[in-house]
Amino acid sequence: MRELFRPELPLAARASLRNEKKIVDSGASARDEWDRFRGLAQAQPVIDALRKMTGVGERCAYCSDSLGADVDHFAPISEREELTFAWANLYWICTNCNRRKSRRFRTNPVTGEPLVLRPDVDRPWDFLYLDEYSLL
Repeated sequence: MRELFRPELPLAARASLRNEKKIVDSGASARDEWDRFRGLAQAQPVIDALRKMTGVGERCAYCSDSLGADVDHFAPISEREELTFAWANLYWICTNCNRRKSRRFRTNPVTGEPLVLRPDVDRPWDFLYLDEYSLL
């Protein structure tokens, strides 16, 4: 995992996400709305911004492999519908990480904070340690 910097989303893309959130807030199924939105032209600027955020190789936000292929909801739609269209909840990731993470979203039982690092919020090297001697 490497540290990512989330760019500001273009105004039209922010408006699209805001409009979609209103639809979900009015009672529509978040999963159905996301699936519908992904096929619309309005989704493309959001996807392009996520790809750009991960670098030239469109690397996975979690494992940094150059196989980034899809949008991930950091907090899964099944657990936090209100974040389905939140820009800060979206990442570009690879299929392997998407499968591994799936709908699992572990949180601290006391604080409710996620137990998964956010590559654009957390500094990965503050949490990870490379022991060069274990590689020998």
